[in-house]
Amino acid sequence: MEHPRGISKGNVGGHRRCCCAPPEGECSEWSAGGPGGLFDPSRTHLSDARQRGAVIERDMLNDEITRQVVEVHTRVHSLNGQIIHARRATEAA
Repeated sequence: MEHPRGISKGNVGGHRRCCCAPPEGECSEWSAGGPGGLFDPSRTHLSDARQRGAVIERDMLNDEITRQVVEVHTRVHSLNGQIIHARRATEAA
């Protein structure tokens, strides 16, 4: 059967599949719980784990950027001191 939005539905592995939210009454086999359903604990845990992983990656990237900024600031400050010292040495000569 063709969905009004052009997304087809049919039997996959002997089970009726719905590919998107159907108009009311068109697909009564939507699963909210249990394996593969909307509230399947393994899907929820996987989603939570992915989110925690993304937060960890973001924090690591933030730490790396902070480290690089501090490193560059320190280097600029050091080079500025060297320039001042070199100018004083050339003026004294």
